[in-house]
Amino acid sequence: MAPQGDKLYVRMLTEDHDARLVRIYESITRNRAFSGLVMPDTDGHVVIPRDVQEQYLHPSHLAYTVTLYTDGSFQHGASAGSREGLSAAAIAYQRVIANQVVWAHEEATFDRDSGDQNDAELCGILLALQMALHLITRGNGIDEWPIKNVVIFTDSKDALHTLGQEPTERIHLGPIPRNGKWALEEMYDVADKLASLDVRMVVLWAKGHVATNPGNREAHQAANRAIHKQIDFHEYVSRPRPSGQVPAHVEKQGLDVRNEYLYRISRPWITQRIGKCYIRLETQMAPKTPPSNRISAKALAKEDRQRKRREGPTGEALFSPWNGPAAMLNKTEYDEAVLRYRVKMAMEDEEEE
Repeated sequence: MAPQGDKLYVRMLTEDHDARLVRIYESITRNRAFSGLVMPDTDGHVVIPRDVQEQYLHPSHLAYTVTLYTDGSFQHGASAGSREGLSAAAIAYQRVIANQVVWAHEEATFDRDSGDQNDAELCGILLALQMALHLITRGNGIDEWPIKNVVIFTDSKDALHTLGQEPTERIHLGPIPRNGKWALEEMYDVADKLASLDVRMVVLWAKGHVATNPGNREAHQAANRAIHKQIDFHEYVSRPRPSGQVPAHVEKQGLDVRNEYLYRISRPWITQRIGKCYIRLETQMAPKTPPSNRISAKALAKEDRQRKRREGPTGEALFSPWNGPAAMLNKTEYDEAVLRYRVKMAMEDEEEE
C-alpha cells in the first residue's frame, strides 16, 4: 500500500496532467471544428443512418463512398511482458484487385509509453483520414467514380467525443508527437484538406470485436500484428523502458509537451508504483526551501503578510522573490505553489522516518 504522501502526490500529478491536456486541447480546437460529421451515439451497427445518407452525403449515383474501419491496441499489465507500453493503430478497407474484393490494411506504431489505448484509437481515425486523402488525390484503384464520401467506423466513443469537441471524463490528444503536431491537430488538418475537395466525412461509432463488424476485426488483427513486429525488430528485444532523459524532438516542442512526456513514461509508477516517477510538479512555482523543513505558525503568518504586500488591488502578484519579476503568480497559483511545497516536505519527512 502506498504511503499517504505518495497518494497525495499522485493526485496532484494527475490534476496537473488534466490541466495540461486542457491547455493543449484548447490551443488546438480554438476557432476550429472538425470538417465532418461525428456520431458517437449510434446504435452500434455498421450502418450509415438513412438521414445521413439522404441529407448529408453526396448521392450515390454521383459519387463513390469509401468505408474504412479503425482500431487501436495498447499493451499493459502483467500479461503484456515485453510488449508492456507498446501501442499501435490500424485501419482496414476493401479494395478490388483482379476482380476480387480483398481487405487492405495500414498500420502505425508509436514510441513505447508515448500514449495509451485511447491515444491509439484516435490515431486509427487519423490513419483512415490520411488514407482517404491518399485514395482521392492519387487514385483509388477501384473504378472511375470520384470519391466524394468518406465513412469511418471506430469502436472508441471516447475518441469520437474528443474529435467532436465534447470530451467526456478525460481529453485525448494522441501519442506524444514526433513532428510537433498532436494526432488531434493532424486530424483537423487532414479533414480540412478533404473538405476543400468537396468530400463529405462521417465518423461513427460501431460496436467492436463482434461478428457483425468484420472490418473492425481486420483492423484489430492488423494493430496486434504491428505490436508483434515491434518486438521482432532487434532494437526492441533488449530495449529498456524510457528513462527520465527527454529526447531532443520532445524538448523543442515546449514545456507542456515535455512534462506530458515525463508523465506518460512515469505512468507505471503513477498507477502501480512500478519503476520510477520522472515527472515533478513545477519547481519554478515553489518557494525557496526555508532553513527548517517544517513550517511553523509564525512562519505561515509572515508568509501570508509578504504575499499580501506582493499582491496588487486585483490580486495579481507584483513580484516573486523566488523567481524574479517574471513569475507573475496570482493568488490561486501562489496558494497552489505553497501546497505543492508542503506536500514535498511531508514526503521527505516520511522518507526520513
